[in-house]
Amino acid sequence: SVAFPDRPLSGLGHSGSAICLKKGERATYSFETVTNGSARLGIYSLPDHAADGGDIRYQVVLDKMDSVVMNTRTFGRSMEWKENVLRNQAVRWIPVSLLKPGLHTLTITALDDDVVLDQLQIQFSRNRKQYLVVH
Repeated sequence: SVAFPDRPLSGLGHSGSAICLKKGERATYSFETVTNGSARLGIYSLPDHAADGGDIRYQVVLDKMDSVVMNTRTFGRSMEWKENVLRNQAVRWIPVSLLKPGLHTLTITALDDDVVLDQLQIQFSRNRKQYLVVH
């Protein structure tokens, strides 16, 4: 289940339903896993620049784990900015030391305006091949 501060933006992002969070707004996701072990959480957002020229930060909390602050701000036409624009996503990975099977809750809170969330991924194996599915 997913709780959004507003409705998804139809047709936006790879998912076709990205959501825009303003400062202080949060999106909460509930999901279930069947695998036990170390993993990493991928957060895919749209590669935008903050309207005020500042940061684009968000706080991530998975279950009762310590929060992690991510920032997708890039500078100028850096290599990261170019890759983000070509992919149409800014990707940030968070290591998760032990994820047990069962129900989990992920909360992402915007610390700045203009955080646009597109997709999330839990990855237990880095050797797994991934494919992009286009709607």
